[in-house]
Amino acid sequence: MKLSALRIDNARLEEGAWVGDIPELEGVRLHVRGLGNTDFRRLQNKLVMAVPRKNRRNGLSLEDQARIEARCLAETVLLGWEGLENEDGSPLDYSPVEALRLLSNPDFVRLREGVNYAAAIVAEDDAEADEDLEGNSEPASAGT
Repeated sequence: MKLSALRIDNARLEEGAWVGDIPELEGVRLHVRGLGNTDFRRLQNKLVMAVPRKNRRNGLSLEDQARIEARCLAETVLLGWEGLENEDGSPLDYSPVEALRLLSNPDFVRLREGVNYAAAIVAEDDAEADEDLEGNSEPASAGT
């Protein structure tokens, strides 16, 4: 395995980027930061430590895990969306409050999974893919 396959783009991890072609979310693009961003790790640690020690001794309950994940995704990962619509077909405006409401609702697990997917790939280093594309393009003409 080439080392370049292990490289991530730390700027995209921290600052975020738009991600499309998300499984189960056709036509939706998400503006996300990476799961390992500094704010995510800080908030996740704070929320886990806020759970009483006796409740985390043998691992967090599924409810605590879901609550912490939803809040971390809403507050430190998801920055915006395009392509989500209200039931009447009007665009659903992004807001942090709406993001938390949807990501906390078990009925919208596909959205939460989509945010996780996008956040997992946003920082992948595309340098090798760019090199492959450049190698497949035709050379520029000499003006003829």
